[in-house]
Amino acid sequence: MRRASIANVAGRVLPALLLGFALLASGCSSPRKPSRSNPALLTDDVAAALADSIRGVLVKHYEVPATSQKDVYALPAGGDSIAGYVVRISVPYEMVSKHAIPHEWLREQLLDNDWTITMGSDGGDGASYRAARGPVMITVEATWEDTQPPANAPDWYAMTVGIPSKSEGR
Repeated sequence: MRRASIANVAGRVLPALLLGFALLASGCSSPRKPSRSNPALLTDDVAAALADSIRGVLVKHYEVPATSQKDVYALPAGGDSIAGYVVRISVPYEMVSKHAIPHEWLREQLLDNDWTITMGSDGGDGASYRAARGPVMITVEATWEDTQPPANAPDWYAMTVGIPSKSEGR
């Protein structure tokens, strides 16, 4: 029982510890002050660790496959492409209905760990938001599709979490 409670606490604390490390060790440097269109860039190793942490808690909570890799993602507000680390889930909708939809559950986890939601939108076929803590910003975008009968019942869900990063040595 003690081992289970330690694992449970570690699952909640690890993302916060990684974020603290990210803020201290990232060299969140930018020629301009971080903003919605110019997020602070974490170093690759810190962004990768934060992405792996987010992927890990999503896989553990939802028991669905998720990937974490260096890639390019689009900012929902303007569509600008940002290089960084990306966590993706793409599964049948019924696989993610445990407790809450992943992007909503992740939003609650972030808010519980002193992140703020700096922008957001919800619609009939998707949702997006940006979460910030200090100079670090992540982008979350979720989409769902109604591809099979019955009508107006989503049957496919995809979520992308983007973490901006700079390549080492730049």
